[in-house]
Amino acid sequence: GCVMRIIFRCLILIWALILVGGCAVPTVDQGELRPSSSAEWNTDLIRSHLEFLNSETQEGRARGTRGFLRTADYIADQLKASQVQPFLRGQYKQQYAASVTHLARAEVLFLGSDTLNLVQGEDFFVFPGTDDVQLSPASQELLKDEKYALSRFVEQEERITTSSIHVVGYIPGRDPRSRDSLIVVFAQADGIGAQGAVSFTGGRDAGTGTAALLEVSRRLSTIQDQWSLLGPSVMVSFLSGSRLDCTGLESAMKNFPWQREYILNVIVLDESSHPTCRWEDLSPEIQIVRATSTESNEEAAPFSPYFLRSELLSDDNMLQLEAESLRLAKLVMASLMEK
Repeated sequence: GCVMRIIFRCLILIWALILVGGCAVPTVDQGELRPSSSAEWNTDLIRSHLEFLNSETQEGRARGTRGFLRTADYIADQLKASQVQPFLRGQYKQQYAASVTHLARAEVLFLGSDTLNLVQGEDFFVFPGTDDVQLSPASQELLKDEKYALSRFVEQEERITTSSIHVVGYIPGRDPRSRDSLIVVFAQADGIGAQGAVSFTGGRDAGTGTAALLEVSRRLSTIQDQWSLLGPSVMVSFLSGSRLDCTGLESAMKNFPWQREYILNVIVLDESSHPTCRWEDLSPEIQIVRATSTESNEEAAPFSPYFLRSELLSDDNMLQLEAESLRLAKLVMASLMEK
């Protein structure tokens, strides 16, 4: 009877250890819940952001399109996975009213004995919001033949009011004396959109700023969680309405949900040395700090010319974009840590 009691107690102990061990070792892959909990720079994540942003599925990420809505969902999911808080009322997405110009019709002809009707999205595209036409390299070569004359017609639709979106996250400061102060970081998340079945890029909308700010958000959230190094709070804002006009930027700069006297500065991730808007003119009382992607368009090859977005995903181009995003991310983090 004594031996049986000892065996029974041993079985109970073994069973208890199995239960405790099962609770202590999670079966869920934590990588599915959070991109990474490491405070180190993660270039694999940066590349995955760039690949998503520049895939044909996003259709060029023009404001007010389903491609940008998918992009906004992706950014919000990444912020949530990185444990970055939503900025307002539990929502990462911040809507604003804006007007959008749609291309109604574009026709380009090579007039001659055998008149050619060029295909939009393959042989040419129209610079968004303008009547300017960009010919493909093959079309430009063909036009050199003096037997052709160029004829073009571009018609823009009237502006319509639509509901546009910014995606905004919040990383609270850890110093009670300065956490009411705010540093704002802006990245331009939208693009120039698609024409026909094809989307184009000129490097100015390749998503390097967005990829950089997503990585900064992840890393800063980890650093704050582990070491509480930054005293002020940080707002990260991924903007739309920044490519063709300044309506999105005006909405963001003029409607800060924060007392302006407590805004320390605004860090802007420019993806071009020739931005569409002058940020300083939108809120002259706020200090603007620029993290600029390139010194000049000439030095930014292959990002300067407009070309098929699918070409952007080649290994050589992606390596350059990845390096540019990491450089931007480091500039932003250095500026943040100065505070």
